[in-house]
Amino acid sequence: MGLSDKAQLDGLTIYCLIYSYLGEVYMQSLLENDAALAANTMRSTLFFWWIAYLRQSQDYWWVCQEKGNCLDPRLHAVWQDFGDLFSYATLDDWFDSKGKVTFEAMHQSAACADCLQLVTKENLSSISLVTNSAFICVPIDMDLRKAQQAFANVLKQIRKERSQAYLHCEPLFAPPYQIGPIDPKSKKALINSFRVHLLKHYLDGVDSEHIMKKWGCYEMGFHLGIAKQQHPKPIDTLATAKKKQSCLRALVCQNKVLARTVIDNVEVGKFPCRDKVNVQARWSPQQNKRKLEAIAAGAWHSPNWLSQEFAFLNPAQSRLLPVDHQSPKEEVISILDSFSKMPMPFLLPKRAPRRYASSPD
Repeated sequence: MGLSDKAQLDGLTIYCLIYSYLGEVYMQSLLENDAALAANTMRSTLFFWWIAYLRQSQDYWWVCQEKGNCLDPRLHAVWQDFGDLFSYATLDDWFDSKGKVTFEAMHQSAACADCLQLVTKENLSSISLVTNSAFICVPIDMDLRKAQQAFANVLKQIRKERSQAYLHCEPLFAPPYQIGPIDPKSKKALINSFRVHLLKHYLDGVDSEHIMKKWGCYEMGFHLGIAKQQHPKPIDTLATAKKKQSCLRALVCQNKVLARTVIDNVEVGKFPCRDKVNVQARWSPQQNKRKLEAIAAGAWHSPNWLSQEFAFLNPAQSRLLPVDHQSPKEEVISILDSFSKMPMPFLLPKRAPRRYASSPD
């Protein structure tokens, strides 16, 4: 949300509202001409992870191959708005071509002069609300400080109601797409679940002789560094070590389920969301046959798809990855660790911890 510049009218300061919700971080650089700069700004928001999860949807990949031909109108709408993410070399290219338009549709820029209007009893009937904006009635003689506080409270109410309405709209959603309400702990879980999903998908595709083929949930969680407090230590008793291993297995299994649930929801345009998605037919028998044939032929994910995926999502950082790995395990873990090292200001607390003055001796 944002406040426009002050407008002076008959000696009274009128604050005009431009409500603009774009996740946790303002993305003012969307207006920049530099594609890489704008895309890098997006990488520090939850919208990056929206795109990352969307590219893990097999059905979204197939609807892109089918040029939008799909029996499920929800998936068709996502393809229509996000376009074919798999036809671009990098996220920067997609963002410059399609991403700005997609994400800018979520809000009206605060610089949009057409959205600034003074509403009075005389012209109320002639005013029409523009997309993503709201009018607030403010007594013109109200104390400025009280007005600002009341204004902030109303904006919080709008944000909450719009998010809830967005997440529960049925059967079809309509742009703008919005980040749903999510607590900091769940935000962090999104990143871990994504890394677990990538590793699981990688392990599913390796042959029986691969050094990592026998990895289970415990090995996945251990090598990904998830819940390090549950990693057995040399000083642990056998019972304690087994208990920690069981906890880590359970946590990784939960991450697998969460990733699948998030992918199901991004396919219908919701993120991050854990709602159960109503099953709906998407492909004709002929389409489904072609899809299975394409997957069997390796069109869905090539043997080196993991490194290619990271290069697409973060091309600048992918060029900094070491290339002389001693084993396939080191290469895979290096890539997955790089995802966890990306800038994530949305994980920081909204308020700095309160500091108390120390008592005098």
